[in-house]
Amino acid sequence: MKKWWTFLETHARFEYFGRTNTDGLLIGSGYQFNVSGTFTNFWQFFTEAHWRPTYFDDREVGDGTALQRAGLFGYELEVASNPAKRVSFGVQTQSQFTSNGFIFNGTGQFLLRALPQLDFEILPMVVYTSGEPRYAGLGIGPGQYVFGRLEATSFGTVLRATYTFTPRLTLQTYGQLFLSSGHYSDLSFFQGDPSGPRPVVHLDDLRPYAGPPLSTNPDFIQGALNANVVLRWEYALGSTLFLVYTRSQVPAVTLMPGDVATFGFTPVSRAPAADVVLLKLTYFWTG
Repeated sequence: MKKWWTFLETHARFEYFGRTNTDGLLIGSGYQFNVSGTFTNFWQFFTEAHWRPTYFDDREVGDGTALQRAGLFGYELEVASNPAKRVSFGVQTQSQFTSNGFIFNGTGQFLLRALPQLDFEILPMVVYTSGEPRYAGLGIGPGQYVFGRLEATSFGTVLRATYTFTPRLTLQTYGQLFLSSGHYSDLSFFQGDPSGPRPVVHLDDLRPYAGPPLSTNPDFIQGALNANVVLRWEYALGSTLFLVYTRSQVPAVTLMPGDVATFGFTPVSRAPAADVVLLKLTYFWTG
């Protein structure tokens, strides 16, 4: 490894990929240029610009029907500090712009070694999508597929803490929060032939949907709140005792036709909780 300017190493790549399914339908391709490197202070970075031409998604509907997706331009940026330091962090972002929408995906990592035997870690994430037509359900007639412009938001975070009393005795805690919601608007439909093969839906084939409300509301609200505490004691070589406490709250939200999904913590806070205490003992026996 040879030092250059403020870098220990750098890499630059131009890449192309392409995928087709067994029917010969293009299900993904892209051109991307990225640069990555490590600084002399051991910070790392990655940046990329990419272009994804129009492709077909044969998993969106769930029955083999392929939906055309618009092409997009995207940019990615990742930065990470020196992981050997007492405090370290990393951030990864991806922004993608399509002719009919926007997608953002961001994740992070924060690690604090508060004491030689104690460390904390936080892992947040957020995803936002808006504008793209997505499958909403079946229409009133045979072979009629209904799509809608989806606005969806997801947020989550994981918290971990570990305390090492001795090499054989540790206490670990874990917490996870996840929230997600999605709302469909500007419904459109595609009329396929129910007696024919699975259709290939082009975006130009979609027409405004003026039928009655769908029997099942495509909007969704999801969430979860999980926590666990694990005490691990290796009381003899190869023999371990685990004492575990877990708590879980997962709401079951049913939206009636006409209800609009909203993003928030309320469904999770009102969900019933399940509490479990487990004791596991292993013994390593040699004859």
